[in-house]
Amino acid sequence: MRRLLSLPYTFVLMNWAALAGLYYFVTGRKDVWLKSKSSHTHKHCKTA
Repeated sequence: MRRLLSLPYTFVLMNWAALAGLYYFVTGRKDVWLKSKSSHTHKHCKTA
């Protein structure tokens, strides 16, 4: 039963993601992906 529903679930999920992306593109929003502060490298940190 699980395998039977995985294909329709994936199809619907991908379509919702495409619609959300289109909405953000049309409305001009740029902050879909935000980088966390910890992902930035600092110049004062020494590397080996």
